[in-house]
Amino acid sequence: MLHQSSHNASSFVKLVACIPVFTIYGRAFIVLLIFLSKRKEYHSLQRASLGIAASLLPDSDDLKRCCNGWRRNANRLGLATIVFHTIWQLSNTIVFLLTAGIKGPPENNSTAAATEDFLQKLSLIVPDGLLYMSQGFNISLYGLSQQVVTLGIVFAMMLRFFLKANNEAIGKLQIAIQNIPNASTERSHEIEFSSPLKEHLINDLQKIRRKQAVIRNFCADLNAFFRNVGFACHVLDQATVMGYVAALIISNNHDTDLITWINNCLSIIFFVGYSTILMLPLAFVYDEAESTNLRAYELSVAVHRCFPDEPLDSQIHQILQDIMFSSEQNSIVLQGAGFINFTRPLFAGTVTFGLSFSVVAYEITQRSNNISSCS
Repeated sequence: MLHQSSHNASSFVKLVACIPVFTIYGRAFIVLLIFLSKRKEYHSLQRASLGIAASLLPDSDDLKRCCNGWRRNANRLGLATIVFHTIWQLSNTIVFLLTAGIKGPPENNSTAAATEDFLQKLSLIVPDGLLYMSQGFNISLYGLSQQVVTLGIVFAMMLRFFLKANNEAIGKLQIAIQNIPNASTERSHEIEFSSPLKEHLINDLQKIRRKQAVIRNFCADLNAFFRNVGFACHVLDQATVMGYVAALIISNNHDTDLITWINNCLSIIFFVGYSTILMLPLAFVYDEAESTNLRAYELSVAVHRCFPDEPLDSQIHQILQDIMFSSEQNSIVLQGAGFINFTRPLFAGTVTFGLSFSVVAYEITQRSNNISSCS
């Protein structure tokens, strides 16, 4: 909350401190509007995810167990986001009521009298019940937008599971080759692929390549559905953090009551969590995708080491090259609006930017106060 007596604060910092008024509610509207415009993509994405899961988990019990796990994650995340935002909204309301009680009636000056007169007229026009209903509407609207974010996060968890299952298939194939009798010995050059073994290896590699192509398509569909939502959430939540940081810095330079200061700190913690911790599963997708290229390379080395006489232009090596080529850097990464990648460095940079902004805003405010005191 912006303290009313912050006359010496820089106009820029004061302007930034007003940002949360627009970003918090604007975020909810923007996310829901994007979701409504992408509802067809959502249904196709849901069908595609279930199809990939069924192909990776032929056992119906395993498939059911995974689907139940994803459903539980969605319910827990959805409930947690609603509870956290409700706590934040209630804390804001309580702080407003407590600060109003602490400050007491307005002082005998024209500005305070005009403010008191306006509030009295407003209470006559707008009943208290309607104000409470508006608070409930705000909580419901933001909670619905968080459910859209939760959908994207659960889809990211599914994508990571698909990548992990495909990577494990590559690893199992590598172990199987290394465990072939007489392989990886000094006489391995005398060993040739038997036809059944070669056909089995080619079939397994072709399955991995097909699944990898399907996973890449699923990632592209997920980006088409979620990239604007993810971008809006990340940027607006970060702007909200900047606003509360500015409000906190301004309040530190004045006799602000403790509960207002605590509320600003809690608001920063909540929205930093929304823009970083809540979105971390998107970065885990990139981490898992990056290991695919290494696993395919290790499998290629294992094939060449165990069977050095196998031609490099054989079908086996060609398939391995296709897998490595299609798993190059940034081949599978979730993006925001097409130009930011949700990776660990992005979230680390977000926190660093927030800290840097707090230092700059503090210096601006201090310099402005010094200039005002000198004049």
